[in-house]
Amino acid sequence: MRAFAMFAFYPLEDPRDFFTLGIMTLMIVSAIGENVCLSAYFCRNLPKNIRGTLLGVNTALGTIGMFFFSLVGGHLYDKVSHKAPFLLVGAFDLLFLILLLSLAACGKLKEGTTVLQTQKLIDDS
Repeated sequence: MRAFAMFAFYPLEDPRDFFTLGIMTLMIVSAIGENVCLSAYFCRNLPKNIRGTLLGVNTALGTIGMFFFSLVGGHLYDKVSHKAPFLLVGAFDLLFLILLLSLAACGKLKEGTTVLQTQKLIDDS
């Protein structure tokens, strides 16, 4: 959903347009939804003794990623185009979606499979 929002933002010209507000709302809601879904997935599939640790690592790496993207996105905004950072985020989201769909198509992601079991399946293949 966020990849769609990022790519839909590209052709927009007027930042005060009603459609722009809708796309920006979709970006925010999808980002929040990703965090909630990931936390729920961790809580459901990880052993209780490492849940907090992995949620903390996820938050820390996410913060580092936001800092790095702010630097890269600012450079792209200044040097390339004011729309380039949105295309970059959309491309990464689309790449991640393709990766997840390919893992699901190969049967690597199954209902009830824990994160650790999925990592072992990926490592074994």
